[in-house]
Amino acid sequence: SYRIETSLKNRSKQQTILAVTNHIPFLMKADAIFYLSQGKITQAGGQEIFLDENVPLFHLKRLYQAVH
Repeated sequence: SYRIETSLKNRSKQQTILAVTNHIPFLMKADAIFYLSQGKITQAGGQEIFLDENVPLFHLKRLYQAVH
């Protein structure tokens, strides 16, 4: 994960990168987030998606923070 993140940081800001992950720290650095459930996008947004208690990512972030 660290090597992938480092590689992406070195890319131009003008490039679009699509990454599929469940790694919360990686998601917290994304400009746009799409949450998929049963093969369909059920939530989309930016970092504000982590503030909505109705979105599963909100709870995943809280769980990650509690463990780390």
